[in-house]
Parts: sequence; structure tokens; C-alpha cells
Amino acid sequence: MKIKIFVSYAHADMKPRPGFKDSRISLILQDIAHELRCNDVRSEFVILRDEAGLLFAGDQLDTEITNAIEEAHIGLVLVSRSYCYSEECRKELVQLIRKQKRLCIVETENAWSGTYESSLKAEFPDLSRIIRSKFWETRNNLDVDFGWPSPATDTENAKYYYKAVRFTKQSLENMRHEILEAQAKDVSSQVEELPEQMVFIASPTGDVRQQTERLRKTLNDKGYSVFQFDHKRHVNEESDVEDVIRTACEKCQIAIQLLGTAPGGRIGDSELYLVPQQNKAISETEVPLFVWEAPWVDRTECSDEYQAFLNSIQCHSSSYQEFETYIVKQVEKIAKEQEAARRRQAVREEAKPAKSRHPFVGIDYAAADRAIAEVVLNAIVEHANVEPLPFDMNNKDLERAVSDNDGIVMVYGNSSAGQKRVSAHFGIVQRFKNRTDNAWFDVAIGNGLDELDDGSAPLLPGGPNVHVIGVDPAELSVDRTALSRFVEEIKNNAMKRYQ
Repeated sequence: MKIKIFVSYAHADMKPRPGFKDSRISLILQDIAHELRCNDVRSEFVILRDEAGLLFAGDQLDTEITNAIEEAHIGLVLVSRSYCYSEECRKELVQLIRKQKRLCIVETENAWSGTYESSLKAEFPDLSRIIRSKFWETRNNLDVDFGWPSPATDTENAKYYYKAVRFTKQSLENMRHEILEAQAKDVSSQVEELPEQMVFIASPTGDVRQQTERLRKTLNDKGYSVFQFDHKRHVNEESDVEDVIRTACEKCQIAIQLLGTAPGGRIGDSELYLVPQQNKAISETEVPLFVWEAPWVDRTECSDEYQAFLNSIQCHSSSYQEFETYIVKQVEKIAKEQEAARRRQAVREEAKPAKSRHPFVGIDYAAADRAIAEVVLNAIVEHANVEPLPFDMNNKDLERAVSDNDGIVMVYGNSSAGQKRVSAHFGIVQRFKNRTDNAWFDVAIGNGLDELDDGSAPLLPGGPNVHVIGVDPAELSVDRTALSRFVEEIKNNAMKRYQ
């Protein structure tokens, strides 16, 4: 994705001095564009232009300029004294700010951050704090402009001039990364915030797109929710394709992939083609995967790489109609099992006297931290029903522990296995809790880590309303004050949940 830069400057600054072909400001802009490799079609940046060349942003705030500001990701503002006195430049700056564009403000002379005063500076005093680079400095009470009257003639300040150019380039590159990261978060949050679905369908290649769409419609018509992965819509430059697939897939009960004669294209820098990459990501989850290979696929005519992939997996090779019938039965079976589980849970909860119900707590720990976990268990067991969670639990098991209990304690000590387990499970639990709006569930961290004087101890996961219960590995004792607060919260959860 190319980042579009709207350049805002005063038209007066673009007029060259007598005897010079280009103005100093024009050359500054040309050098910045050169550093960004804007003359290369592979550049990550594009400077918005009109048919006559660089878009003269200060000419008049007409429709063309308004559209350019709307289209841009970044506003590169070249501030000068002429800029500060231009009403058109002021209107333009106001638009950039109102449209919440990222601003890269470059001060080409003493016009804003120094002692020079102007109405524009008085109107926007806070902008002086985000000036990215300056092409001037004060020496012996005199303002020295780098590259004046022209960068080619100002050899004395050449190193300062090009330092300012490179600093501006670096600022724009940093903004590009911020923009792409923000977009990646938006894309991933769309997937993370999805409600629980019944079926995940992988993105198809062209020759099985019709069958994929037919299967999606069949399942939807029967009342089952379907998430159909679309790599063009759900993935951007900063996304990890396999992470997005796994996140979406783990919200579903069953995954389906229809295969045709081609492996699809590569996404980004991935070494795998789309079809095997999706299969790999889905297979790394605990969600059952059903694969159908179209009857017209002749493996001997496929590439060696795709042929090896097809030979390594299990596929249904029946007709499409037979596969569709089979899938519908599988989905119906899972739906019936879920409904039966919900009814059993409702019966159990109805039979429980709310006022006398003790809370339920899960203890999550690695095998190496068993001794520390036992200390926490023994401290809580007199107040709650405590369930040690299995070592080999998957994400679905962990989410069920959140659904069925009133709280969880994630315990770790000095073992790297325990530290990695808590770091991974903490995010899964918190995201599931937020996704399901489970207000009657508390999370605690059982910190049994030895104090290390060199500061090399890993950081502890945490967040709002997350309890931290200290565990002394040597004394095998717990922080009773923190434990009491956690116990009080889970008791309240048990009461509120079943009132």
C-alpha cells in the first residue's frame, strides 16, 4: 500500500530568486521526494500532484485540493513566514487538522518555533511541539537557514541541510509504519470481535468459488452462522495471515476447505501459496477440518509442490452434492450436542441454591510449577470449588473454563514453560471474557517468580481488574491480602450470576 502525502506550502515560496532556476523550498521538497524514492514506481510513498507538477496547495482551496487532502494519509507542511501569512494555507491546515491527518511539520526558516510571531502561530501554538525537522538554527543571535540561497551554493551548511532532509524522511517513514499498524489492528479487530460462529470456510480459488458460495448459502439457509475467510478483505500488509486465520477459525466449531486445480497465489512475503497456507493455519487449531477435493482435479497435472501438498492431506473425493450432504449432517450433529450441553447446564444451575453456592475457580499452570499451584489451590479451596485445568488443554477448553467458572488463577514461577503458558493464556482469557461480555468473572495471576537482582525477570501480564497474588516459592506461602480480595470478588460473582 502506498502512503499518499499532501504537500502544503505557500505558493510564494515556490518562486525562485533572480538568477536561480528553482526556489530553495522547491529544492527542499525535491530532496525529500528523492529520499523517499518517489521517482521509483516501487516506492512506498506518492506525493500528490496535479497535471502541471506538484499540487500547489496554497493556490486556492478548490474541490481538487479538498479531494487531495481527503485522499492523503499524511500532510507534509512546509512552514515559512510566507506560509504563516497566507489565508489559503491557514484554511488548508485547518482541513488537515479537522480530517485528523497525520502532520509532518517542517520549519524551513524561523517562522514558528523561534521568537518570530505570526497570527497562524498564535492560532495553533500546540503545533510547535510536533515540528519534525528544522532547516535553520540560531547562531550568535543570528538565524541561519540551511541551503540558502540554494543547497548547491551553501556548502558551509550542507551537512546540516541533508541531515534535516534525512530526518524528515525518517519521520515520514515512521508515520507510514504507524498508519499500517493502525490498519492492521483495524483488520485484526474485525476478526477478533466476531461473535462465535458455527462454520469457518476457507478462501477458495477460482474454480471452486461457485461450490464454496453454494455451501455457504446452504448452511445459512439452515440457520447456521458462517464466517467465510476472504484474504483480500481480512488481510493487509501488516497482518500475519496465519494469525488472522487461526483467530477466526478458533471462534468456530467446524472448518471447511474446498480445493481446486490451483494452489492460489502467495500473500505478501509468505513462502506458501494460499491453499496450503490456510490448511496449515487451520490444522494448528483444535477445530475439526473437512477438506473436499473437486473431482476434476488431476493431480498429475498439478505442480510438484501442489501435488505433494494434496498427497499429504486427507480429502473427501466424492461429488459436491455428497460432500454438502455430509457437511450438513456434521454441522447438525455439533449443533445438537451444543444444545444438549446448554440444557444440561441449565438443569444443573436451576438445581443449585443460589445463596449457598460456592464459587468455581480454575487453576491454570504448567507441570514445572505444580508446587506453586498447590500452594494457591490449598489457600483457595476452603472458600471455593477449585478445578486444576489440564496441561494439554486447547483454546476451546480454556474458553469453556471461563464460561463455566467464576474466576481463574494463572500460576507461574521460574520455569519458561509456565511463563509462556500464562502469557499466551492470559490474552485468550481476556479476549474471550470481553467478547462474551462476561462481567461475573475475575482473573488473577499467581506470581511465584523469584526476585532477580539483574532485572532479567519477565514482565507480568496485567490489566484493569486483574488480581496479582504473590506466591513465595521458598516459604510456599501466598499474599493473604491479595488472595482475600480475589476470593471476595469471585464470591460476589457467584451470587450475582445466579440471582
